[in-house]
Amino acid sequence: MLAPRGYLKILVSGPYASGKTTFVKTVSQYVLQTEVPVSNPREAQTKQYTTVAFDYGKLVLDGYEIYLFGTPGQTRLQ
Repeated sequence: MLAPRGYLKILVSGPYASGKTTFVKTVSQYVLQTEVPVSNPREAQTKQYTTVAFDYGKLVLDGYEIYLFGTPGQTRLQ
């Protein structure tokens, strides 16, 4: 196995339910699950699960390790 050429860290940020978690899950080869069922009735109208910590994903592309971090978007965390 070849040693990685380097690494890149990408922060994915945006408002609640904008697709941050979906993006991280879709492009990552390795994903850490950080979602729980939504408890706020207003937010539950939009989606079933919400992020309680940073989303985390990793992929290797052309010898580079790419780390993805998605921020939570709930209004209580703004």
